[in-house]
Amino acid sequence: MSATAQLKKGQETRAMRTSQRLNALRLDAEKIRRSHVNGEISADEAAKQLSALKIKYVGFFERILDL
Repeated sequence: MSATAQLKKGQETRAMRTSQRLNALRLDAEKIRRSHVNGEISADEAAKQLSALKIKYVGFFERILDL
């Protein structure tokens, strides 16, 4: 395999991981939003869970913003 092909493969892998992480983040946030809309959790609890989600993904946010 050529160096160019290996580089493209590595870039695709990074792009796929980024896409998967973004999808996981979206699904987690959607679950929190639905719980709040359905009255299962209060606005304060939703805010706490979203803050925890932000902390969980802080490294990911930093890497994606540096791209």
